[in-house]
Amino acid sequence: MMTQHSELVAYRRKVLNAQIWAKKTASIEMIATKDGNKTWTTKYNDGSITTEYWNSDNLIEKTIKTNPILNIDDCIYQMAREEVDAAL
Repeated sequence: MMTQHSELVAYRRKVLNAQIWAKKTASIEMIATKDGNKTWTTKYNDGSITTEYWNSDNLIEKTIKTNPILNIDDCIYQMAREEVDAAL
């Protein structure tokens, strides 16, 4: 009985860690054109993407974050593959 409890606690710890990790930035890409327009694309660990469009002066439009590609178990698996901890 205690083993089941320990396994459940360990899994819950992994889930909480993965939820934090999933929201962290994986990469940021900026593409600029000669006329001063810029497109910023932010990709998060869970596979979701936010895109911002800027002209030379200010923000024109910010797209809503896309839905995550990875579910929580996929995030746990990916974290194990990368040997990362969300607290870092």
